[in-house]
Amino acid sequence: MTAAKTFMYRTTGLIIFLLGTMIVAHAQPKGASFWLSAQLPVDFSPRWQWHNDLAYKSNGVTIQTYQRWYRTGLRYRISDKFNVAGGIGFLATQASTNSKDDEFGKEFRIFQELIFQNPMRNNWQFQDRVRVEERFLKATTAKPASHILQLSDRVSFTKTLNKKWDVQFADEFFEQVIDKELVFSQNRVMGVGIYKVSKKFQVQGNLIYVIRKTFTQQIFQLTIRKIFSAYGRHDQGSE
Repeated sequence: MTAAKTFMYRTTGLIIFLLGTMIVAHAQPKGASFWLSAQLPVDFSPRWQWHNDLAYKSNGVTIQTYQRWYRTGLRYRISDKFNVAGGIGFLATQASTNSKDDEFGKEFRIFQELIFQNPMRNNWQFQDRVRVEERFLKATTAKPASHILQLSDRVSFTKTLNKKWDVQFADEFFEQVIDKELVFSQNRVMGVGIYKVSKKFQVQGNLIYVIRKTFTQQIFQLTIRKIFSAYGRHDQGSE
């Protein structure tokens, strides 16, 4: 690779990160948020993986916490194209829209997902992730306890630019079953810049535009992904 191409890719990556920071900084507090997450899967064999991820979500453009969560489970690779996973999640979400309210509602989730991925021409890869989650929310002073069935479908296209950089474009659609009715929850449109520090370590910058029932939201997400292997294999495309 020429020095000019290397400079171009590095500059493009820097612009993506700076653009995300600027969007969040200039947006209104209700419509903007910052997410910090870590994905820490552990490969036990060519087939089995221990799924681990955790995240922090801000309340608007502040350092105040809106939500924190941890999800864990097991993933099984059926083939190079198909894998399935299931597990549980623990969440704590700010109980009201009042930023001064320090009460957090506890939530327990059970999730199952199926992923299909397939290489395409010109270093593109297609992926479709279908996830089903049962959400058990405990009562707070503002809301009673509830049970929600959540369905989501995330479709993405990832382009490998070189050994260090990937870009991804994705759309994730959410619906929920509430009181036996299937209702729209949200739709997330996102662009992701992926910097591959090594085969087992990535840093991802994600710009997300969220469409909800009553408002839209702009999110900048920074994700650290580190794969641990108990036998030597590493597979960045498993999730």
